[in-house]
Amino acid sequence: QVSWQQARLAPIPMAMPVEQSSAGEKWCVKLENFAVQGVKEPEEPSAEVYLMLHFGGFKLFRTDAADREADPTWQFKAGFQFKAEPALLEQRCFKIRCFKRRTDNFAIAEGLQPEVLGEAFVDLWTVAVGPSTFRLSLVSEAGELAGTVTFACMMRQVADPLTTRFGDVRLTMMGSPAPAWLQISTTLQPDAILELPHSQSGEWQSTEALDFPASLEAMLTSRNEGFRVKVFDAAGSVQGECALPFRDLVLAGEVSSNGTMDLPFKCNILWPENGQGKGKLGELSGLIKYENPPLHAQMIGGRTVGDGTIEGEPRLLAPGLPYPSTMLRAPQVHLTAKEAAGCTLASDAAAGEGYDSENVAADANGGDIGTTPVPLRSALDKVWADLSDRTRHLKMPQHWSRRVGPEGQQYFADRRSRLTTWTDPRLLGKLWDQRVDRSTGRAYFAHLKQEQTTSTDPRGCPPNWEMKLSSSGELYYAFHPTRTTTYVDPRGLPEGVSAAMTAEGRLYFRDRSTRSTSWEDPREGQPEDTLQKWRCDELRNWLEDQVVYAQGTDRGAKRQQEDGATTAPQRRR
Repeated sequence: QVSWQQARLAPIPMAMPVEQSSAGEKWCVKLENFAVQGVKEPEEPSAEVYLMLHFGGFKLFRTDAADREADPTWQFKAGFQFKAEPALLEQRCFKIRCFKRRTDNFAIAEGLQPEVLGEAFVDLWTVAVGPSTFRLSLVSEAGELAGTVTFACMMRQVADPLTTRFGDVRLTMMGSPAPAWLQISTTLQPDAILELPHSQSGEWQSTEALDFPASLEAMLTSRNEGFRVKVFDAAGSVQGECALPFRDLVLAGEVSSNGTMDLPFKCNILWPENGQGKGKLGELSGLIKYENPPLHAQMIGGRTVGDGTIEGEPRLLAPGLPYPSTMLRAPQVHLTAKEAAGCTLASDAAAGEGYDSENVAADANGGDIGTTPVPLRSALDKVWADLSDRTRHLKMPQHWSRRVGPEGQQYFADRRSRLTTWTDPRLLGKLWDQRVDRSTGRAYFAHLKQEQTTSTDPRGCPPNWEMKLSSSGELYYAFHPTRTTTYVDPRGLPEGVSAAMTAEGRLYFRDRSTRSTSWEDPREGQPEDTLQKWRCDELRNWLEDQVVYAQGTDRGAKRQQEDGATTAPQRRR
């Protein structure tokens, strides 16, 4: 780890050469969404604010000057590549310096130097294996807190190429060895194709290498990425095909002492897409060896804050991956929705309407599901409990049943996991499904389309807002009127205040009581008790609106009309 004192010994000049190295692992970096909060606005009318970004000596950037406003933002985006050994990342840091520069004639004539408003840093090891979003403290030259800087930094270790070899491959069709030749490709680079020549016995001891660029993020985030195998007869007709998801292979494999990865596989050969039959035709088994696999990946979810600590509930892409040294124990492993449920999503979607039941003593198989949940109820769970009488008529989702404990408190049982939770599973959108974590007993939420999960409850968003998950599992919020998105949660604001976004993607806040708007987030600097009260009050209003809406009234529509009464604040000039 690089200490703050060490980082300040070598200030970043206005121009600096960057290192060029051909040794080490390849890293791809993308920077975006830079914003500064809490920094004192320049008093001089000709002053401008900009950022200097020093990425560990590998790259140096300077942003354009931001508009004169209290909390400036930049449209700056950059992508670059460099090579370095993983051990070197612990000795380097990403330093961000916020400058104020006067541009009037007097300042130019006197040669006045830019003033450092504050600087922040985080070591590159934390960037490489921690979350991809950041909220760091800006510290002035006097050592005082000057504000915060938020940004996103996606950093990927890329094997370019990843050398893949297949061995001990065996093909059976209808239970017997099958003469055939195979064509193997990958979704990450479809034009990279490996052909296994015709074998009368349906066996191949070793193959040529299949090379393609890959990162763990690209391979493990979704089960849609992987190898595709087609089986051909001697005449060149497709007899069957199968898919080998990268994620299934890596989770079942082991990394050897020399850094290679051995991945045993076995999959069913299915009828080709244009075939007439359905179901299993045969079986393909063997061993895949990655000779130079990437072994580092950023975590899903969470955020790096302050001095490098991690907040939220980030998850590792796979077991055994490294994580930031500021974390006291290894995070949980990220699960796709299919893995978490233990069943296929297609069967969930085809099962039809929800099942409505109360106080069910056993699941469909007759087994006891369990008693009241182990984790204590959260403040938001208690809001639902307070309105349990009014929500009693709402239909339960499929797989769930409502129960009442010995003291009259309601809780909910998931017949798939045979676990219970205080969190009400109702009123979720069609693309969301509530699950229960087996290791913690806490509820989490699966997005059925993206096949990703999150611990953040998607319900309770204000009118015109929607919580979403990207295909890589990143959480963000969409504002439909302007078709823009943000990482900032629009929920949990005081009564009468709502969030909105400009067409340029700038977040602002509307106060219905004063019919005014502001760029400043009213939650900044508020104590945790106040923030929790605002969140609970807002959830209670949202829940009451949902109950009323279900009964056929227009209270929710009226609230939405009131919410859109004002426009964005004017920029200061």
